[in-house]
Amino acid sequence: MPLFCTRILHASSILYCGRLILDQGLLADRLLKGLDKNLSDALFYKGKTAAARFYIKNILPQLGAMLKQIEIGDTTALDIQEESF
Repeated sequence: MPLFCTRILHASSILYCGRLILDQGLLADRLLKGLDKNLSDALFYKGKTAAARFYIKNILPQLGAMLKQIEIGDTTALDIQEESF
C-alpha cells in the first residue's frame, strides 16, 4: 500500500473532478438549449461543455493506466536490499 497511496489519491481526484466537470457540462448543455447562440452566456456555456468533453476524452482515460499499475502491485522498490541504494 505505501507504494500506491499517492496513485490512489491521484486517481480519486481525477475521478471526483471528472464528476464535477460532467455535472457542470450537463447543466450548461441544458441551459444552452434555451439561449441565443451569440449571447455571452451562451459562449460561456459552450466553454463549459467543451471543457467537459475535453476532460472526459483526455484526462479520464488515465484512470485505466493507474488501475493497471495498482493491480500489478509491483513491490520492487520495497524488495530491494538497502545496500543496493
